[in-house]
Amino acid sequence: MLLSVEETIKNESEAAPEGGLPSLSETGGFGSVSKEMEEMSRAGVYFGYSKSRRHPKMTPFIFGIRNNVEIFDIVKVKEQLEKTTDFIKALGKEDKTILFVGTKPPVKEIIRRTADALRMPYVVERWLGGTLTNFKVLKKRTEHFLDLQQKKNSPDFDKLSKRERFAIIKSLAKMEKNFKGLELLSGLPQALVVVDTKEESTAIREAKRMSIPVAGILNSDCD
Repeated sequence: MLLSVEETIKNESEAAPEGGLPSLSETGGFGSVSKEMEEMSRAGVYFGYSKSRRHPKMTPFIFGIRNNVEIFDIVKVKEQLEKTTDFIKALGKEDKTILFVGTKPPVKEIIRRTADALRMPYVVERWLGGTLTNFKVLKKRTEHFLDLQQKKNSPDFDKLSKRERFAIIKSLAKMEKNFKGLELLSGLPQALVVVDTKEESTAIREAKRMSIPVAGILNSDCD
């Protein structure tokens, strides 16, 4: 049975050793528990890392500690989630381009499916240095990638010599890993959606340098 956020934290507090989670009364509690907060509780979004790994700027979002594992204040997490989704929805209504980034194995397929469904560009293999800061070079490479795809899918492909066909297939296979997902990026994106801002630190730095806003999913060890 799904426990509410308050029940979940209460049970963890009772099971925690001395010096564990603070009581709800001490922190002001979570207030009314919405369906969304129960879903967030079930997904375990309130679990952070150990206190020693905490980034100082994450301190206001920490509710307490249990067995040296930090617990996020799920009310504040929900507030940030709503603020971020409003921002993304506004971009969608204006038909802006959003670049989805997530190279960790557990999220690759989710990122790919989401971006494909929205017809948005994505990076799921490796962030190429200069993707944003040297976009002209990236654009030339993605155009070449698209050109090779068109040649391979052309009815005239079979008319090429065996050597020419092999060269195109070999080049496509090599470029697929680096540029698949980026061919839809006709210009700099209006925003990035990043899973794990610490893992994708190069993408974050480039976005900051180009004044591109980032919506990030992050844990307690991130800025």
